Amino acid sequence: MSRVKTSARCRLLGLGALAALPTLGCDAGAVGVDTCLQIESARCEAAARCGDRFDVDSVAACKRFYKDQCLHGMAIHDEPGVPTVKACVQTIEGLRDCARKDGPKAARAKCAAVVSQDEDHDLVCDFVEQPELLDACAFLMPPADSGSAGAAGSAGSAGDAGSAGAAGSAGSAGSG
Repeated sequence: MSRVKTSARCRLLGLGALAALPTLGCDAGAVGVDTCLQIESARCEAAARCGDRFDVDSVAACKRFYKDQCLHGMAIHDEPGVPTVKACVQTIEGLRDCARKDGPKAARAKCAAVVSQDEDHDLVCDFVEQPELLDACAFLMPPADSGSAGAAGSAGSAGDAGSAGAAGSAGSAGSG
């Protein structure tokens, strides 16, 4: 691809919804591009097994979409390393296999691939949607803000009760 085309591609990517993130080929700061591609490819395949929960009519189209989206990198500071990424991808592939075998409502208890400290989610497809909840994919959790948290605000005080209205004065009798 020529420099002119690359430059035009960078401008187009900069206009996308993820414009605040760095873009591969435009900024050397994109982290986790290959990691993103591997994980999203596995998620596309697994999501296709989750029925109507995800809008994945074509695994190939899903992968093409994430091929572009992953150019922005991931919200991680450092690459997690090949063994870590491989373990995450294999876990997501295990989710896919469970959903293929038991259907879109496959229970996590029946799927050995679901190893998670999270107890709020009961379905295999919950973890396809949020792989960061899996122990093998915990590195996907966005890093905590390094700044200090501000103090919590205090609740407002209750308002005063309104006073009763004054009684009206009696009218005077007319003369007549």
